[in-house]
Amino acid sequence: MINQNLMIILILCKTKEKIEDFISEFEKEEEIIFGIGEIKTQIGALKDSYYEGKEALEWGTKNKEKITFYRELDLELIVMNISEELVKVYRKKIFKNLTEKELQELKEIFLLYEKNNGSLQKIAKALFIHINTLQYKLNKFSDKINLDMRKYEDFTKIKIGFMLK
Repeated sequence: MINQNLMIILILCKTKEKIEDFISEFEKEEEIIFGIGEIKTQIGALKDSYYEGKEALEWGTKNKEKITFYRELDLELIVMNISEELVKVYRKKIFKNLTEKELQELKEIFLLYEKNNGSLQKIAKALFIHINTLQYKLNKFSDKINLDMRKYEDFTKIKIGFMLK
């Protein structure tokens, strides 16, 4: 089914790897973003997979991700249904004292912090800075936004702030 720039494909694949193989062949033709619903075994459940695929596609499009699997969306399902007004209010509350440049720097550090499970050595290495410089930056951001990503509750607040767009 093709609707303007939307194409819905039903494929018989039971694993994520087989779906990714299919997509990699298909991708060679065009620049495409994929939203993948859950695998369903009953014909009546295909409708659910369709809507899941649409939600995954919406998230992937917003976040410039080529392939998004619905089953991998958790907090994203909640975040994507928050009104634009509330998004602005929350982001302003969390990041109010940061310039755009500082916000981008914090985001880079935060994503590395998350990827490396808080290992400051790995983060400093990835940023090509000394670990003491990283500590200084973390403390500076903590003072500016009154949140410390090294604390679980604050980490969650910052993560949600970055997930909202």
